[in-house]
Amino acid sequence: MIAPPTLERSESDTRFLRLAQNLNQARKEGAKVQARASLSFFFAGLALFFVAIVFDIVLISGGLIGVPYKAANFAQPFWLSGILIALLGLLPSYQKSQIVVAGIMAISAPLGAFAFTYTLDPPLSVVCAADYTSATADGCAMQVYSTVAYAVTGITCSALVLPAVRRRDGTWAMQPSVRLRRLWAAARLICLLFAANTLPLGVVALVEGVDYLGAAANLFAGSCALLLLLAFRPSSRRRMHALLFEHLHFDDQSRAAAMVASMTGGITAEAALQSASLNFRVVDFSELRADDFASSQTHGGPATARRGARTRRVALGECDAFVSHSWSDDGDAKFCALRTWAEAFTARFGRTPLLWVDKFSLNQGNLSQGLASLPVNLAGCARLVCLLGPTYLDRLWTLLELLTFTRMGADHSALVVLPIGRGVPAAGAEDTAGLEADQGGRGAKAEVIEKVKAFALRDATCFDHAERDHLLEVIASGCGSHLAFERMLRAVLMPALTGSVRPTVGVRRLSGDFAQAIRTYFTQSRRPSATRSPPT
Repeated sequence: MIAPPTLERSESDTRFLRLAQNLNQARKEGAKVQARASLSFFFAGLALFFVAIVFDIVLISGGLIGVPYKAANFAQPFWLSGILIALLGLLPSYQKSQIVVAGIMAISAPLGAFAFTYTLDPPLSVVCAADYTSATADGCAMQVYSTVAYAVTGITCSALVLPAVRRRDGTWAMQPSVRLRRLWAAARLICLLFAANTLPLGVVALVEGVDYLGAAANLFAGSCALLLLLAFRPSSRRRMHALLFEHLHFDDQSRAAAMVASMTGGITAEAALQSASLNFRVVDFSELRADDFASSQTHGGPATARRGARTRRVALGECDAFVSHSWSDDGDAKFCALRTWAEAFTARFGRTPLLWVDKFSLNQGNLSQGLASLPVNLAGCARLVCLLGPTYLDRLWTLLELLTFTRMGADHSALVVLPIGRGVPAAGAEDTAGLEADQGGRGAKAEVIEKVKAFALRDATCFDHAERDHLLEVIASGCGSHLAFERMLRAVLMPALTGSVRPTVGVRRLSGDFAQAIRTYFTQSRRPSATRSPPT
């Protein structure tokens, strides 16, 4: 006879379901925040596009400008601007929208080039035999240049976005951030086409005095196209997104919800929680070595087997510390600083700490899974240990870990900052409060403090450049702007580094009481930290 499920398991399942509901609620509220920002761009661009088209029609039908294509050239920069502004509504986490836009562009670009060639007046054969200095529009061979330019650009745009389709096995051919880059590359290529098509015509009109080419109209259109090409480069687009998030006056709760939505993407709350629960692995500090922090790469054979043997799967909330660090910092210095903190922890609690370390606990090759599980993994740890080395602030992943920790409403006393110099470890905070740093440690702290003061988010990078746009979108969703994030980071780190009283400002709560539900779940499901026996 099968025994009925225990009450403890039933309560655990109930808490898990409640947690999933709270996370789903945060995702829904975050999606609304994202939609508000995206639709602002979309409708503004759409309005500008249709106003430009109507303006073009009025100019042509009213005969206000003698030659129709002159009117088109004057209106062209405005409807092109409308298209680009509307594209700003696409975020790296908007996978379905990206696919729709990629499909439209893949079909319409070559069809548009074909239509331009087919409707050319005069026929292409006549144009090819003409002289570009001809006094009549029908004899201008410059139209050959326009025809070829449109055809080549249409085919190129299609080639750029076609890889965004789904493979036969059901997986996407590229990450959303890469797909969005391709879409923008195609859009900016069209800007380049307009500039390359209209500026030469304007120059010819000026030099040869051929009036029908419309010197003013072509030079205006070409100059505007070049300005659009420069205005919508990646760094400018990120600033536009950040400014909109900042000026839409979202409250902190809405920003936190938007950050959750950006991080989880298309992964459901149940899947994110289930994955985090099943893959929540920790390593006892006694099992760590200095070379574990030297590189993120692992090698096959016995070393990999030993690494797997050193980790253990535990319940969410059983981990003592989430270790946040940069792989570019000195491995020996990081290990020595962590060992100093671990020794103080052992002296206080009578056992070595259990640690969440990315190399042992995370599939670092899966961006979507890593982002979706980050809030749960952080909330599953009692504290955040920040190995603040010279390159820590240069890595987007470590910055995102710190932002998520702050946005989840964690008490700043749960933040342990261990400043690390170039090869010289230093003592940290919290459990190491009674330790004295040596001269090298004080030098490391001074170096790190200067880095924090001079920190600029625009300088942060990641190993995979394709991930950068997505991570920056998450940060923009959580803070609103680069400047706001930089202020938040200094407000969190400087008190921990200088030893002053930690401020209460900057502590945020996730929408739908998500963070509170997580912490309640963890608190009820774990044993007291000081007396906990190692789980099997």
